[in-house]
Amino acid sequence: MKNPYEEEAARYMAALQTIGSAIDDLAVTAPPPSGPLSRRARKVTPAVIRRWIAELRSGKSRPIDPSKDPNVLADEMEGELKIMAVMEQAGSVLQRLNNSLLSAIGTKAEKTLAEARIIYREARELARTTDDEALKECVRRMDRALGRGARRKAQSRKG
Repeated sequence: MKNPYEEEAARYMAALQTIGSAIDDLAVTAPPPSGPLSRRARKVTPAVIRRWIAELRSGKSRPIDPSKDPNVLADEMEGELKIMAVMEQAGSVLQRLNNSLLSAIGTKAEKTLAEARIIYREARELARTTDDEALKECVRRMDRALGRGARRKAQSRKG
């Protein structure tokens, strides 16, 4: 029988491999200049970039650098659009992986806590019915860890 953790890990690895090439592509590109963006630069969306590409290809606009061919610049901009699309896809894959992992951790924690409560109740009942001092001491430590021992001591002082 195959380990269920291996199957789960294989699913995560397959999802990460789909975005691995995009991350490799981004690693070789130069980072954007640091500092705050202008208002115009912040409003550059893929639709705006596609409009600029169409204007460059139709001859409606020219690059700022006159020595640069408009079609070459349009090709570069299309490449940047592809990178943006891959980054958005990678972000959604990573978000799904994050949600899945958080859900799995939460479920496992709930199961573990429920099992620990059962063990605590059984140990407490067994400590009441036997004379095993080691078990009674373990139950007292569990009570202190749960904060119950301090409340019982405070109640016994009042009464």
